[in-house]
Amino acid sequence: MIGLENAIALVRNDFYAKKSFDPCYDFFSSSVLAYLISLEIASATYSNQCMSYEDLCKKIPSKLGCRSTIYSTLNNAVSKGFFIKKFTKKDRRIKSYCLSENYSLMLTNWYLDQKKYFSDKQ
Repeated sequence: MIGLENAIALVRNDFYAKKSFDPCYDFFSSSVLAYLISLEIASATYSNQCMSYEDLCKKIPSKLGCRSTIYSTLNNAVSKGFFIKKFTKKDRRIKSYCLSENYSLMLTNWYLDQKKYFSDKQ
């Protein structure tokens, strides 16, 4: 296993190298709120579901983002093509979000990088 100092250096250098190179990663790493929203929506997407705005607001602690900030962050991600907004058939007021294909690919690569950094087989 690599030492803590080396792992920190690898993650830090990777963070700087990816920043401004990949717009998806830029959004993902832009704030704790964007990070958590991305992970919540990813969790739902990979379970073949979408995450509703209301469910996001319930899961994310208000000290990390109020409802309007969560909504603004979601709209920003949708406008950039990172998330896909869907409406339910029975009630169009209910908005749900899934990952776009490109954003899902970025998260998969992020996961593989994390696995590589913290794997026992280094």
